[in-house]
Amino acid sequence: MTIADKKQAVNYWDKYVRDLKRSTVIDSTETQEDKLKRIERLEANDEAWFKYYFPNYYSSEPAPFHKRSTKLVMNNPEFYMVRPWSRELAKSARTMMEITKLVLTKKKRCVVIVSASEDAAKKLLKPYKINFENNQRIINDYGVQQNYGEWSEGLFNTKIGATFCAVG
Repeated sequence: MTIADKKQAVNYWDKYVRDLKRSTVIDSTETQEDKLKRIERLEANDEAWFKYYFPNYYSSEPAPFHKRSTKLVMNNPEFYMVRPWSRELAKSARTMMEITKLVLTKKKRCVVIVSASEDAAKKLLKPYKINFENNQRIINDYGVQQNYGEWSEGLFNTKIGATFCAVG
């Protein structure tokens, strides 16, 4: 990878973080009671949860096969699924939203992202980490997840006790 390629990659992720912060503004006037009701309502509906916490990813209504797939995963947290969807059909984004919800609602504690190489696995894991660090809605509702100790590109532990690992 050339220096220009590295600079372009850094610029891409910087823009990603800026856009994430802009898209996940919170209502600072919301009462604690209203906040708890909203969280309870969102946690009862996967699609509403995804749409609220991930507006950058949830930009259009999902297809019926997305919803069926999500229902299988969310009702069976240890379910193993291969999504043979074609490119640009939100395999990684959908999986990230599902796993993040399962982790934040304490239904899943260990996440291993596997890819052809460690670098590729780290690239798949990076949006999870960036969302835990910068998604204002997640931070507001579930607390700061960035933990002291292990918080690196390929391995990190959240404050609620979940571990994320990239394996190549």
